[in-house]
Amino acid sequence: LRLCKRLGLPLERDLVVVAAGDEEMGATCGVRWLAEHHADIFDAEFGINEGGGYAVKVDGRPIYTCQVGEKGSAPVDLISRGRPGHSSVPHDDNAIAHLGKVLRALGERKMPHRVTKSGGAFIQGAAAAQRRPEVRALLLKLLVPEEAEAALRALPVDEPTRLMLDATLRNTCAPTMLNAGLKRNVIPSEVRLSLSGRTLPGTDEATFMEELRKIVGDEIVVEMKGPFSSGNEFDHETDLFEAIRTSLKRFDPEGTVAPHLTTGGTDAKWLAHLDMQIYGFIPMRWEPGFHFYELAHGHDERISTQNVRFATQVVFDTVCRLNGCDVR
Repeated sequence: LRLCKRLGLPLERDLVVVAAGDEEMGATCGVRWLAEHHADIFDAEFGINEGGGYAVKVDGRPIYTCQVGEKGSAPVDLISRGRPGHSSVPHDDNAIAHLGKVLRALGERKMPHRVTKSGGAFIQGAAAAQRRPEVRALLLKLLVPEEAEAALRALPVDEPTRLMLDATLRNTCAPTMLNAGLKRNVIPSEVRLSLSGRTLPGTDEATFMEELRKIVGDEIVVEMKGPFSSGNEFDHETDLFEAIRTSLKRFDPEGTVAPHLTTGGTDAKWLAHLDMQIYGFIPMRWEPGFHFYELAHGHDERISTQNVRFATQVVFDTVCRLNGCDVR
């Protein structure tokens, strides 16, 4: 925005920047509130958002993720109940012990394989960029339920990328918080485990709960603790996507942009009902030690100054292309 202003570019479109600081807290004072009370701010054909743009490497080839889809949310609690008592007299109806079996199941089993439009588009885009036919074949096997697991293990990618690909092909539900007990010498009567469920586009609440119940069994209470939401997807066959593809090639000729389903969610969900296409694309080159999925919400979350510059260059070039400006 500042570059366009400084250069006095004759823009053919309105260019609006919306910055909000509470995406992680529900957006009740940010984009969600703006969408409800000032929807005219978002009277635009396209939106560029966070949530995508980082590059992953498949067999050494950089594939840049352009987020055109995102997962929804299913905040679930698992409640294990047992008989309270004095810790000096252990018994076999301990709520914590009961929950241990469920935790093991959550760690060992996965929800069913599902391919969405955006999830499949990334795999197909990555496959098309490969030089080696065998790598291309492995990627396409990820789309086949019976072959996906073995293909994922054999794919020449790092572990964070392997986990990301797996998560885009199924609903997930990760344990994140545990609450139990009042005192060290008291066996508790109840244990509550909080799960962070992430739902694919097109998943309804009944389907998600059925998939979870098949993993945790019937001897434990499963309770939805907040609003359930399915994921959403935007069309990736647009002028914006082509502008992103062309701009990225200018600054990284070896790179390829592919439509992507992010495993988390962004503020785009509050705007999905509007007549606009929103992509998560803040591009970052692949760099050792700066893997997006290792740093996001992790220790020492950071970005390199080189990637700040790279992102500015690519996004500025993209905006110029959409406005008929040539600043090269």
